[in-house]
Amino acid sequence: MRWGVLTFLFFAMVVNFADKSIVGYAANAIMSEFNLTYTQWGLVGSSFFWLFSIAGIFGAAWSDKVGTKKVIGFMLLGWTILQFGAFAIVGLPMLILYRVLLGAGEGPFAPTAISHLSKWFKPESRGMAISILNAGGMIGALASAPILVAVIENFGWRIGFASLGILSLLFLMIWLFLPETKMKAEKKLEAIQPTRQKFKWSEFLVVLRSTNCLLTLMAAFSAFWLTTWLALWMPSYLTNVIHMSPMHMGYTALIIGVGSVIVAIAISTYSDKLFKKTQNFRISRVYLAGVALVLSGLFLGSAAIIQNPVWVTIAFVFAKGLSYTILAISPQVLMQLLPDRAGLMSSLSTSFMNTAGIIAPMLTGILVQSAGANVALGFSYSIALAASLLFVFGLAFWIFVNPEKRIRTGKGTLSDSLSVS
Repeated sequence: MRWGVLTFLFFAMVVNFADKSIVGYAANAIMSEFNLTYTQWGLVGSSFFWLFSIAGIFGAAWSDKVGTKKVIGFMLLGWTILQFGAFAIVGLPMLILYRVLLGAGEGPFAPTAISHLSKWFKPESRGMAISILNAGGMIGALASAPILVAVIENFGWRIGFASLGILSLLFLMIWLFLPETKMKAEKKLEAIQPTRQKFKWSEFLVVLRSTNCLLTLMAAFSAFWLTTWLALWMPSYLTNVIHMSPMHMGYTALIIGVGSVIVAIAISTYSDKLFKKTQNFRISRVYLAGVALVLSGLFLGSAAIIQNPVWVTIAFVFAKGLSYTILAISPQVLMQLLPDRAGLMSSLSTSFMNTAGIIAPMLTGILVQSAGANVALGFSYSIALAASLLFVFGLAFWIFVNPEKRIRTGKGTLSDSLSVS
């Protein structure tokens, strides 16, 4: 049953990220229809994340109380309604409102899904499970590109948005007929978990200020900066700078999506095997994720120097695939800090890193527009910035995050250990 749950959540994540990314594939059509500048388009991209993080924290915390199944069902219903609402968009204000509401409706999904999976998969196999879930995001963001581009080119961007609403409705119907989470397999896992303690904000704040927590959040932030850039700006970069046709761009995005999924799952699978062999979280998780982020930054930075279509495709495959390693590791780190609040802690990871979604689109738009007629130079600046974030925070995560470190509180110590009991 756990593989059935994972399969469903994988495809739900495909829809989730397709919802986020379709606006990037429709960029030229929407900008032309509403006569938008690059800075205004950056504002559109940023607006999706204005309520995303806040909704993620409250939605995931709510799922700890009412159950992950109910919250995921409510989200699927919300996606359906909002995507059909694309037919009401007639200008920039309505477009921004639509993106804000969609962001609020999708914010809690990833942390809630991760919390749901943590009930079905033991700690030593969660790396692979979460990587497969995250792979759904890569498929939805990039590998769905040819289909989405074809729909947009032939039927218009509003039909493209509505088609994703139909998928959300279908998934909602399937989800309603899936078993409840309170099953024998889950009860067995719950039986070996400690009784939930009363939540203490003082301990939460101590955890939040710890080096392990802060650097984990910043590492995930840098990875999601790249994810946001790829979703919103890569289509324009490939068509306007690398000079690909829309369909060529779509197939290139497919290659990047599939290739990055293979890279990410291969690394996470190796991480799980290494953990089983060594039982050392720092070696198998932290070191591996830190090195992957550093390499991701180097691959991405090379794309600003070598603007050959083949190399850009290869660089993006490895940059995205390597960066996704931290997105599988970071929630595991944070959930172990406060295991009784898995939903809240996983939402902390996803919600904080999604602040990159607020900053990255706007700053990229400003950089591209500031370059004037030299659009390629503006895009190169934005790529260099994203690469620098990956390299710096990946290196810091690699060197300074220590899972065995214990956090001192006023009443003793709060273990920051990530051992699997």
